[in-house]
Amino acid sequence: MPAATALKAKFCARFCLSSATKNSQKEFYLTDAIKIANERGLKCWAISVEEQNFMGINDKFQLSIAQKFDAGRNQEKFDEKRRTHAATK
Repeated sequence: MPAATALKAKFCARFCLSSATKNSQKEFYLTDAIKIANERGLKCWAISVEEQNFMGINDKFQLSIAQKFDAGRNQEKFDEKRRTHAATK
């Protein structure tokens, strides 16, 4: 199951300004941020999430998949409101 990690903005700012980009691509990696946070005694944990709520969108194909998930959620909300409204009559 996919997991999500959240970082406090204050820590992220310090992490991004640090020398954390010591790799050849000069990129920031979430695993580096977690390692640094642990070294500083900060709490870190991951939570299980539903993939469709946290999927990455990097191209038109992935966007189309996300739109299908979103359309399904919207239909579920509409159906629930309709059931609730019908039950109050």
